[in-house]
Amino acid sequence: LWDTKLETPRCTQEIRSKSAVISMNFTTDGQQLVISLYADSQGVQIWEVDADDRWQLRSGYRIPTEGLASLSPNNSLLATCTPDGEIHLWNMQTLKPKAGISRLIGHSGYVNRVAFTAEGQTVASCGSDLTVRLWHLATGEEIQRIPGYSNNTCLAINAQDTLLACSSPNFGIALWPLDRTSTQPLRQLIGH
Repeated sequence: LWDTKLETPRCTQEIRSKSAVISMNFTTDGQQLVISLYADSQGVQIWEVDADDRWQLRSGYRIPTEGLASLSPNNSLLATCTPDGEIHLWNMQTLKPKAGISRLIGHSGYVNRVAFTAEGQTVASCGSDLTVRLWHLATGEEIQRIPGYSNNTCLAINAQDTLLACSSPNFGIALWPLDRTSTQPLRQLIGH
């Protein structure tokens, strides 16, 4: 962790693990850091800042899952990916499965990435089954499926919830409208 308020930023604390870190998310208040570890039985760890501005892994603040995690915009939900094609939804207050629908099932392979819409009612996922899917969180229903690509590893949704960007062939990015009807991307961004 780096202190960026200093004239010359410096590392103030290292958080070490035995596995590669594959994703990190700060809560919007900056008081918690969610870390996902690759293929590690520790799974997802939640660190909190204490009164002395030191980060501590709190007892019980681990979710045993092998995959990355993403926080909802209001920090109430945590979505984790699994190798068997599921997305698990967790209550961030209790670290227990979300009440009601707690699993989104449909991918036939590893789920590589998840992202919440800004309004927090929908989550997008991309998987090794070469699809990008949008899910309604209240019902668990798949509401849109977009054909993906062989390097389907990254995705993002704009703040207006109108565009989804996902990785595409030739080291590019495909921009898709989130209108639930499109079968072709609006544009391919090539040049990385």
